[in-house]
This record gives sequence, C-alpha cells and structure tokens, in this order.
Amino acid sequence: KFTMRSFAELAHTTATEILDTQIYRTFGIERLFQLLTEKKLTLLEPSKWDDPYERALQNLVTAGSSERKPSLFGLCWTTQGRSDALWRIYSPSKLGVRISTTVGRLYESLASNRTNVTPENLFLGRVSYLPERATRNEPFDFGRFPLGLNKRDFTRPISNIADAIEDMMENPARTPRQLAKALFLKRTAFDHEKEVRLLYVDTKMDASSKSGANGLMKLDLNLRTLIRGIQFDPRVSDDIYEALKLSVKAVLGDGSVRISKSTLY
Repeated sequence: KFTMRSFAELAHTTATEILDTQIYRTFGIERLFQLLTEKKLTLLEPSKWDDPYERALQNLVTAGSSERKPSLFGLCWTTQGRSDALWRIYSPSKLGVRISTTVGRLYESLASNRTNVTPENLFLGRVSYLPERATRNEPFDFGRFPLGLNKRDFTRPISNIADAIEDMMENPARTPRQLAKALFLKRTAFDHEKEVRLLYVDTKMDASSKSGANGLMKLDLNLRTLIRGIQFDPRVSDDIYEALKLSVKAVLGDGSVRISKSTLY
C-alpha cells in the first residue's frame, strides 16, 4: 500500500515494498519520442484532464487571491501492468507504448532535478477511490476497502467522495500537502486505472514566476534511470514494431532498456 509522500519524505524511505513498486504509463508513440528527445516529464494542470470532477476540483483547491493563487500539475501512472482497458483508452491509434519503472527509479530520475522544484511540494502516491454516493449513511470502511489516503487524513468520518472533498476544503489556510491530498481522490468509476499520481503544488506568490506555461510543467530527469522497459501496443503489426524498436534503440543506445511487444492478444 503506497500512501501519498512528498519527495522530501521519499528521500528518507528505505522500505523496499514502496521503492520496488512497479508502475506503468501508457501513451501514444509520439509522446515516447518527445520524452526521449526532451528528457523531461510533462505534467498537466487538472483543467486539462478528462474528468470534469477534477477540473472543478482544481478550481476549489486553487481558490484565492490572484497574487497568492497556487497552481497544481500532475502526471498519471498505474500499478496495472497488463490491461486491455488501458491499451484501448490511452492508445486509441493502436500505436502506443507502455513504459515501466518503479517508484524508486522515478524518484531517483527526478532527484537531481535542477529546475525550480521544491521537494516538499512534489508528491507521489496511490490514488484513493471513493463512491460517488453512499447507499447507506455509514462511514467509509477503511478496513474492507483500504485507500491510498489514511483515515487520519480526514478530520471526520466520510462516506463518499463529496464528504472527503468537503472535509479537505474546510481549512482556509491549506498547506501544499492539504492541497495535494484533494487531487489524490477519484470516484470508483475510475478504479480500473489503479492510478499512482505524481503531483506538484506550485505555491509561488508572483504569478509571473509560475513554473507552468500553458498549463504544462516540464521536469528534467535522468532518462536511463527512469525507464526500465518499453512495451509496444499488442495490436501494432510486427513490421512496424521492428522498425520502431530500431528507432528507439538508436536513441537509447546501450541496450539496457527492455523493448518488447505486448503478448496480451
């Protein structure tokens, strides 16, 4: 169970069950070559995500005066290594890839980041899925349905996602951790994603100094540390796969990254 932690906390984590947690990200082939060329991870503001709940939640979380308004940027991973649904959702062109890494590798690849990022404001953790409505007015059963967030993350009993969000929004002087926690909540309709989220809370006062431009934030990283394996869409033809494999190998060089085609089908 991987609870939300800041990168400052991950720096002191020695628990192998956390650091060795396998995580994956599926996206189009064009994004892979962008990653290989730029050597940067691109985080998006929640306003650019598909779920309208999260777009509305961004407005709640970042409410405040224009001079002190924080910005949030996130990137979604998953612990689901083999999934028909994720290929169809995130590789609709049938020409996508899935990169694999671990929590420890992701941390290490960003640990030497020289961009203006505060480790205490960069968070990584498993997303918590809560029912949209409660069938009975009973507190959420943390024992039967464990969340990435803990019971102590809430100041009162909760039964659904509305309760949880309301609880997190009540404190007007919200810290980066309190702001981040709200974006680690989703409805159970999305629990097939088994999501692990990387989230940065930019609390700079001067709007002109915001890290993100056009709703994007790019983090420098060590590419070879990050990528453990690259797997191509199971629906891509063998000849195209072999050509793309050669192109990727030419960029990566030393052959330490495992490159394969999914055998799902």
